[in-house]
Amino acid sequence: MATAAFWATMLISPPVSVATAVAEPARRCALMEQTVRPWVDREAARRARVRVLADQATFNELLLRYQSAHGQCLSGKIREAESTLRHLEAIIIARADKLVLREDD
Repeated sequence: MATAAFWATMLISPPVSVATAVAEPARRCALMEQTVRPWVDREAARRARVRVLADQATFNELLLRYQSAHGQCLSGKIREAESTLRHLEAIIIARADKLVLREDD
């Protein structure tokens, strides 16, 4: 009877390995970060190359939010990370729109 119960449990809800449990959130995080990470990397490289100091506080805040979203995602807080990344994406788009408007003037 115990053996039958054990195998029934294994068939209904098989155990999840640690590698699988860690890989799934990491994969979802990587997909979510694809929209924000390239901008963060480019902006950080540009600021280092050109030594941009204007708007440094704003960039630092965006960078901290990005790192927070990354940490949330890896700790399993996928919904919070998605929300943070969507907010960051909106901020980045708004900043890009402002730059385009300034260049047109």
